[in-house]
Amino acid sequence: MFDLAHECVIPLNGSGFCAVRKNVDSKLKLIVYGSANCVNARDPIEKKPLYHVMSGSKTFSMATVGCNFACEFCQNDDLSQCTKDLKKKLIAEGNPDMLDIEVALGYRISPKELVAKAVASGCKIVAYTYNEPTIFFEYAIDTAHLAHEHGLLNVFKSNGFESARTVEKMIGVIDAANIDLKSFRDDFYRKICHSRLQPVLDTIRRLHDAGIWTEVTTLIVPGENDSDDELTAIAQFIASIDVNIPWHVTQFHPAYHMMDKKRTPIESVERAYKIGKKAGLNFVYGRSGDQSCTFCPKCGQKLIHREGFIFGAEIISSAFADGKCKKCGTSIPGVWKFR
Repeated sequence: MFDLAHECVIPLNGSGFCAVRKNVDSKLKLIVYGSANCVNARDPIEKKPLYHVMSGSKTFSMATVGCNFACEFCQNDDLSQCTKDLKKKLIAEGNPDMLDIEVALGYRISPKELVAKAVASGCKIVAYTYNEPTIFFEYAIDTAHLAHEHGLLNVFKSNGFESARTVEKMIGVIDAANIDLKSFRDDFYRKICHSRLQPVLDTIRRLHDAGIWTEVTTLIVPGENDSDDELTAIAQFIASIDVNIPWHVTQFHPAYHMMDKKRTPIESVERAYKIGKKAGLNFVYGRSGDQSCTFCPKCGQKLIHREGFIFGAEIISSAFADGKCKKCGTSIPGVWKFR
């Protein structure tokens, strides 16, 4: 089994914070192994969002349930938070042993079967997404090894709360990851995400240093993480690692325990976009118009056209090929070829 940054100490016959790992007779059991609660074919890679990974391609996306965060604004709480809610309910009823039975409900599908479905779908990328993939890491990594054997890429959409050991296990197996950097304040992470900031910062740096293509997303929550100072700190941190790491700034919509918050105004996204560019980042992405498109950082040529993330992307063949701008020859960092 692989530890996460919480490094939970799980009591005998108890479960961890994520409620998908259980101590059964002093052996750690991943309850959701082989049980996928979401399997979707032909999801745009841009939806992850990963804008520098085989743009315009479709992914075979899969998820289980559970999360090692408990974000008050979770946008996928039906999958990610249901295990914690169920755990509380079963404990209150005096039936904690039912957790592994209840949580395992979903598609019973092995790594081999998942990869067979991915191949049959015609997708060239398997995305471990919707809930935190390190929650089902053993299931994901077994699937990823098989996916590589069939010539498929593997991508993670993650909150970045991996341990150093987990990142080591990703090297050579996970080709790219998008990491949520939700704030640059530890008090935000502790109060709103019930987690910590530093492990996320460490993961972003480790992934980059390990050669795993990394993109970063910040969901802008009105009144919580949208000040100029905080957005500047995030942008400067990313730039301190590599100015070529793409930064996606996205809009919050009312969800889970933050139904009283208003949707993020587009002006906040545009402000964050400008802050990212001022910090020296070469690739900052909003959700519409030219802010969704990829431009050559040297000559300004538009290389990839997007209308937000829903409709995928259109590579401008007259301007971009083999990972390079045809106008000036500049290489655009990313994963542009299949294995």
